[in-house]
Amino acid sequence: MLGCTLQGYLMNDIDLQDWDYQIKGNFRKAIMRDFQNFHIFVEADLQSSLSRLMRQFIIKNENPHWRVYNQPYQRSKSKELGIYPDLLVTKRKDRRIALELKQSALRESRVPFKKVNEDISKLGEIGDSLSIPTYLVYSCYLSQEEEETQLEQLESTAMGFRKPPEVVLINLRNLNDHGAWRNRMFEHLKQIQELYGGGII
Repeated sequence: MLGCTLQGYLMNDIDLQDWDYQIKGNFRKAIMRDFQNFHIFVEADLQSSLSRLMRQFIIKNENPHWRVYNQPYQRSKSKELGIYPDLLVTKRKDRRIALELKQSALRESRVPFKKVNEDISKLGEIGDSLSIPTYLVYSCYLSQEEEETQLEQLESTAMGFRKPPEVVLINLRNLNDHGAWRNRMFEHLKQIQELYGGGII
């Protein structure tokens, strides 16, 4: 990143490669830690965690040109329908990156893989329409075989678009803690469900 000045103070330039590196690397690791510390349970928690990380990255580089928005409304050019990416990143009001999030870890009945794959199509449409990079951040709890199968299907769907969405898969089964996280996560999800009157979360 190159330093430049704006209204008398030094700021760091941020480009799409920087965002790509952060989303696939540092942000992914930080989200994994939030899961380990039981700060993330459902998709809203995942969205809160990632949007916080992205805004902190902007603040760290003192670059006010970039903004992160939660679920802004977008309209597809090829279809008469509204599309809402979970997160939209802009620079000087230009749309630059769109992200969809899915939290399926230990919630497979609530967030089936079919919905995850549908988000790839949604992102592909956004990417082709706006000519911007798109990312699916997908947290799950899968065996190695299941992970490979699902990743292959997601990438196959992505290749049907001119600008294929990137898949950032976070498999919580890779924690290698002999199932301790899984057991505690189930306990937390049960407690949250009771707090919400027994509703499915």
